[in-house]
Amino acid sequence: MTMSPNTLAKGLQDMINTDNQALANSNLSRAFHNFMLESASNEIKLVPILAEAAKAAFDLAVAPMHTTQKGLDASNLMMLGTIAYWGTLAIPLTYGPTSTTVTPPPLLGTLKISLNARFIKNVKDKLGLVAATNKIAEVWASACLGGFAAHIIPPSPAVVTLPIL
Repeated sequence: MTMSPNTLAKGLQDMINTDNQALANSNLSRAFHNFMLESASNEIKLVPILAEAAKAAFDLAVAPMHTTQKGLDASNLMMLGTIAYWGTLAIPLTYGPTSTTVTPPPLLGTLKISLNARFIKNVKDKLGLVAATNKIAEVWASACLGGFAAHIIPPSPAVVTLPIL
């Protein structure tokens, strides 16, 4: 599959286009979950029940967003949700019975800083909703690159590392 920041951008637009915060959070969570499912490399397939658990972890992490009014606070919750999602995916069996270890992307911890910079630039550049959410989605998607899973390939005990996104 190909990584599609458009899925994230659409979720951000759906989040912004509702007054119902629970629905907004759900739209954001669903968009990130769909992005992860769509973006998984051809070599890696997420085990569906664990992918749903990862979505639930994201939901819990972003739940306080309804009390957040500032983009800078939202960036922290988006980062925490993304880390929670990846943290759940770090369970080795997420990628099937042959996976041994899962390593999340190295840039997850910098996502808040990257999003804050993007939010500020969006305001400075006076971007409209679609352009702004596309730029945010690009930053968010980029932070999700670089995760990998190590697999034992039967019948040999050799371990092969495969990219997740």
